[in-house]
Amino acid sequence: MTNYNWGMIGTGWIAHEMADALNRENGSIYAVADVNADMLKKFAIEKHIAKTYTDPDALIADPNVDVIYIATPHTYHYPYIKKALNAGKHVLAEKAITVNAKQFDDVQQLAKHKGLILSEGLTLYHMPVYQQ
Repeated sequence: MTNYNWGMIGTGWIAHEMADALNRENGSIYAVADVNADMLKKFAIEKHIAKTYTDPDALIADPNVDVIYIATPHTYHYPYIKKALNAGKHVLAEKAITVNAKQFDDVQQLAKHKGLILSEGLTLYHMPVYQQ
């Protein structure tokens, strides 16, 4: 199985859940970014993440990051998704993935054009009906 380096943007409560899930599944959280330096430092220490950025664009540009997880308020998702896809990164964004259908269509087409995975963090995929 391929091990991907994850970059996380945002350090709110849902990012804590994702970091714990990745750690349980032997995921590799390579770096984390947050514009709030205090929250970033606390999160990185708690989750044992060595590489930190106060500029999410710098995390997106890091060539060692394979997949970007976006856990910011949803109004910021669209620009980060676009930047990540244009940088050649796969993207998992929390819900709501974008604020409108036009934005979603735009990033969905971009991901398809680039041959990248774009997914929304929905718990629906883990419900019993999908396990069959």
